[in-house]
Amino acid sequence: MVSKRKAGNNMSRLRPSLFTPIKVMALALVCLLTFSMTAHTNPSPARLASPPTTATPKDETIFATLGNDGALLDVQVVNTFRSVRGTIVDYGDYTEVTNLSDLRPIAHSAGRILMALDEGTATTFRYQGRLQNAALPWLFSFTYQLDGRLIPADELLGQSGLLTITVAVQPNPLALRHFSDHYTVQVVVPLLVDRSSEVQAEGASTMLVGNRLNLAFTVMPGESLTQSITAEVHDFALPPIEISALRMAPPQGERLDELDSGFAGLVGGMESVIDGTATLREGLIALHAGVGELSGALDPMMAHAGQFAEGLQQSAVGVAALSAGLTGIYDGQSALNAGDRLLAESLPTIQSGYASLAAGSEAVLAESARIHQLATALSGSPDPLVQQLAQVAMLQLTVLENLQQGLTQANAGLDDYARARTQIARESEKLLQGLELANNAAQSLTTGLNQVSQAGTSLIDGLADLPQGISALHTSTATLPQHMGELVSGQRSIQRGISQAHASIGEFLGGGSPVGVVSFASPELAKATSVQFVMVTAPIEAAPRTRLPEEHATPTTLWQRIVALAWHIVDLF
Repeated sequence: MVSKRKAGNNMSRLRPSLFTPIKVMALALVCLLTFSMTAHTNPSPARLASPPTTATPKDETIFATLGNDGALLDVQVVNTFRSVRGTIVDYGDYTEVTNLSDLRPIAHSAGRILMALDEGTATTFRYQGRLQNAALPWLFSFTYQLDGRLIPADELLGQSGLLTITVAVQPNPLALRHFSDHYTVQVVVPLLVDRSSEVQAEGASTMLVGNRLNLAFTVMPGESLTQSITAEVHDFALPPIEISALRMAPPQGERLDELDSGFAGLVGGMESVIDGTATLREGLIALHAGVGELSGALDPMMAHAGQFAEGLQQSAVGVAALSAGLTGIYDGQSALNAGDRLLAESLPTIQSGYASLAAGSEAVLAESARIHQLATALSGSPDPLVQQLAQVAMLQLTVLENLQQGLTQANAGLDDYARARTQIARESEKLLQGLELANNAAQSLTTGLNQVSQAGTSLIDGLADLPQGISALHTSTATLPQHMGELVSGQRSIQRGISQAHASIGEFLGGGSPVGVVSFASPELAKATSVQFVMVTAPIEAAPRTRLPEEHATPTTLWQRIVALAWHIVDLF
């Protein structure tokens, strides 16, 4: 006992990093087996008068041991029958079987396993079998490079440098495709934190557990994986690489409905995208036609563009001349108004002179009757000179009367002119103001037309490049509808692909015919309700302790079998 305890202490000292969750599971399994021992008290084998042939439902857990390079070394299957009574029937090409529940032997012949249990009490029964010529559903490969040089795993212990671990997983073409098509594989590579740094592992999920940095890679059903891990290592050691494979559970109920609804939304969305793209294509066709019409309309516009520019220039010149004419009219009206003002200033003097002359004429005409009598009397004088004098007097008197009448009329006309001139002066001022406004407007119009003329010249210069640009646009838009048609075809392909993906995923996840559970130990004969895989590689570390010779003895009691199984599991991990 002393030597065993000492060896155990050495093992604890040499392999402290390997107390993994799988070991915990193994120890829990041992404890469970120990507890279940109390349910079986009859160690004698049962006799089967007429053994049944229908397989009993069970749970399968496949424990596989891999080499450091991924090669398969050993496959053990732990079969668990829950709440069973009577005779257990199972199948598997086992080289050896071990009862993990009690000491009773198991009938094993030609791939069929029989075990008689109590008919009245439901119990849980487990046994372990080692498969021969087994082929795992996946092929695993682990290669190692140290500082760029391939190195065998058994030479890595204690090494230092830049390490690259390449993990490769692919379906095994020689194995049953059911598992690789419906199971998800997780590969966990544990690096020791105190022996590695600068770890790079693209696509890996990481979890730090104590002194271990677990790098987990997931391989979906039917897929392959090649992944590299790089790290700077010193005094290198590596716990076992742990691999598990579980059947992917399909979504049910609301989740499956949500999946269907999501795919339906994708298909409907793609239909809307296709409709929008088709509408865009029609718009591009119309655009191309419109650009063609615009290109045709440019020719007559370009032909008259020069006349348009010339007309703008002539308009500017004409408005400038109009402005100059208005300026002359304004100046003339200003002079006319000035003369009118001078006349208005002289008008009182003229009116006064007319009044004085009229007054003198009236004084003379007051004596016109006597002068007329005297002239009449003198006209009868025999003296010709007197007669002539009388005639002259009579003539002057007539002229004076006409002058008096004219002066009276002229004086009245001057009054009318004075009144009219006042009105004309007011209107002349308004006319002058209007001429000033018209002149200012004409000048502004001239400035505006000059700017329009310059803009027209720039427009003509720009129009010179327009036909070439429109032609290039017309050429470019000619191929756009065709490209849009190709885009529509591609979108329809995507839509069909989404529908096909929906159908495939629906079938895979349970939307089609349900995929049953298949036994790994005997796919055709055994009846498994669940199958799971646990696979590990050997650790890269110091050699485990050597067990004492008595530990190799063939187990005979149930307790010895449990201890042997525990040591076997520990040796694996």
